Amino acid sequence: MNSLDQIKGLLPPDFAKHCDRDISIFTCSIFGETYSTTFKEVFSIPFTMTVWITRNTNQTTFFRSEAEHQNFRTVLGKKVLKNEFSNHIIQKLRQYTDIMNNLMKDNKSLDDFKKHKKEFIDNYQLFFAYHQAVYWPCDYIQEHHPKQKQLINELIDSYAYSERVVPDVDAYLRRLGIDTQRHSDCLGQTDIAQVFLQTSTIILTGKETLELYNHLSTQKKIHSNLSEIKGLGVAGSKIIGKVHLIQDMSRQHEIKQDEILVTGMTRPQFNPIIRKCKGIVTDEGSLLCHASILAREINIPCIVGTKIATHILKDGDMIELEPKTGIVRRLP
Repeated sequence: MNSLDQIKGLLPPDFAKHCDRDISIFTCSIFGETYSTTFKEVFSIPFTMTVWITRNTNQTTFFRSEAEHQNFRTVLGKKVLKNEFSNHIIQKLRQYTDIMNNLMKDNKSLDDFKKHKKEFIDNYQLFFAYHQAVYWPCDYIQEHHPKQKQLINELIDSYAYSERVVPDVDAYLRRLGIDTQRHSDCLGQTDIAQVFLQTSTIILTGKETLELYNHLSTQKKIHSNLSEIKGLGVAGSKIIGKVHLIQDMSRQHEIKQDEILVTGMTRPQFNPIIRKCKGIVTDEGSLLCHASILAREINIPCIVGTKIATHILKDGDMIELEPKTGIVRRLP
């Protein structure tokens, strides 16, 4: 049995795409190990398997079990309702944010980085663990305990404090010329699948990477003729506007004034174009995601977490956003 067949045989029945992100291979190798080991060590919550597939250098698709993800979100969400735990993860996220920023500031050259590589990796894993431990519990609390306004705001503030770390780390790694390497080797890649299990890691490259991506991407069928989709409305009031679909960040400059941005998920790199937009719709996200935070800041309508907006909506579609209900409606 080859590696690809082995992976297919291990896939959980509810394995599905979680997100598409412009994150580096190096960062994916850190995050994958965080899911397979650090979450269990720090929070006693295991993930059986995650897959991070990078194509065309730094455009990564992340797959995981929906049931395991919901378990992580729910277990930590319940714990965060206790002040001792919420204070702990908020403080830890701020602590590791400062550590990562200082490591990048103090180690400007590749030689400096190599001397402190283990420290960088260890802290980056812990940063990401607490980053996720703030993000997903806030999503859970907003859904199940929306009256916990003070706690929600504290989690939002902590997450916003840490939001720049991942894009800044990837920019730092690019400057050092190691962003296309896994943290454990020095072989640069452009197309690679990193499969993280609890006790091992499987690496695919080249043709097998594309084969695995196609296999995973065709597992879930989406009805493209839907006229209405639902997500989480996080800002603004009802509007009607024209869709501008962006799935490749290299095309973000094409958006025109007062169009509605439809994308997988925004990152800080989207800030200049978001300020031109009439509204935002994303596949991913929750109350703490970048799109939510920025939409509230500049007061534009925003609906996140639709899961399928980029599969349903097309450039030029006229849509109605109703943030109060979280409904995105395609108009005739």
